[in-house]
Amino acid sequence: MISNNQIKKRYKEKEKDIIFTHKNYGKTPEYLKQFKLEEIKRKEYEKILEEESNYPPGTKLLSENERINTLNNLIETKKGIILKKIYI
Repeated sequence: MISNNQIKKRYKEKEKDIIFTHKNYGKTPEYLKQFKLEEIKRKEYEKILEEESNYPPGTKLLSENERINTLNNLIETKKGIILKKIYI
């Protein structure tokens, strides 16, 4: 006959096998991954807003291409104005 201690040992061994063998054991749940990703995006957005608050009102940050195009347009406009003053 099997003693109670032997039955308890077998039950505990089987219980351990059941607990530690499911397919998602040790993996981070998707909702936690999503929450972490949203938190990172929120922090990046807040950082951008903080950086933009340092600029004077009515201004905005331009990309490098926009900045160069704007400067070239201003230079051409300045040349045009200077030429008009010379001929007047």
